[in-house]
Amino acid sequence: MSSTQPASTTELKEYCLRKLGKPVIDINLADEQMNDMIDESIQMFQEYHFDGTEIHYLPEQVTASTLTFASASTGTFTAEETITGGTSNATAKIHEVTSTTVLKFKEHKDGNGLRAANTSGATFVSGETVTGSSSSATGTVHAT
Repeated sequence: MSSTQPASTTELKEYCLRKLGKPVIDINLADEQMNDMIDESIQMFQEYHFDGTEIHYLPEQVTASTLTFASASTGTFTAEETITGGTSNATAKIHEVTSTTVLKFKEHKDGNGLRAANTSGATFVSGETVTGSSSSATGTVHAT
């Protein structure tokens, strides 16, 4: 018998008693009590051991958020361009230019450069001018 891997029920019982302190501590258990505890521990292992070992991935779809302008933008915004709010200093990367009044954006950051919730209401201020970094196109944010 290995000192940590008992090969029979008798060896398992002796191993358990040693882990409890036998022979230094006098352990008074009836054989029925010992059998009950071994059965209970095996049952618990069978019921719960997969709870900590099974990997489960939860898919989440990330979609671009929408920024609507009060009127048509001046100039043409381009995809993957960074836009910056003139009042809030918030930034976002354009994902798609839907029309002259609607942009889809991602990678949104607040005025401090911290990642913000991907909604225009999180940091872009109603009425502020948003400017494209490479196209210099501008648009005024509609009320969010």
